[in-house]
Amino acid sequence: GICHLNDGSPHQSAAFAMIEECRRLAETHELPGPLSHCEAAYGMDAYQHGDFPAAREHFRRALDHLPISDKSYRRLHILSMLSLTYLAMGRFHLARKFGRQTLDLASLDESERYLLRYKSLNAELLWEDGVIEESQAVLKGATDPFETRGVHTLEELAALSRCNLQSALIGSH
Repeated sequence: GICHLNDGSPHQSAAFAMIEECRRLAETHELPGPLSHCEAAYGMDAYQHGDFPAAREHFRRALDHLPISDKSYRRLHILSMLSLTYLAMGRFHLARKFGRQTLDLASLDESERYLLRYKSLNAELLWEDGVIEESQAVLKGATDPFETRGVHTLEELAALSRCNLQSALIGSH
């Protein structure tokens, strides 16, 4: 799995040391898969700290290390995070480009793992394109189940926040 590097955790420096070691070994043995994984982990850390330019660089490098034939969830993870990073930077043209690639590939993905992220990303892109009602419908459909079972992950919390923010923005017009 992807390493989650949290602030103030005693495991953070150990996790970074492990990723550095992983990167060093991967570079020595020219292993693109692990290199991509390392870059993605650094990208996630930069993204979570709001350093979007650094996140973009790491995610782009992570993508460069993946073989073209790789259609795994790793590519989906990187593409979706790259799109979200460009959204956060206000670079909507690039956010759309990588967002569309994500959504095209996601349609082939059977797992539920990042389904909510794809739906949120789609809603975000629709919103930027001015397709407000469809954006709302996508988010509402994605977040409705939370009312009965509660919110369990950061992705769910982010989707719910986005839904509430959109409703507030629409309400203020």
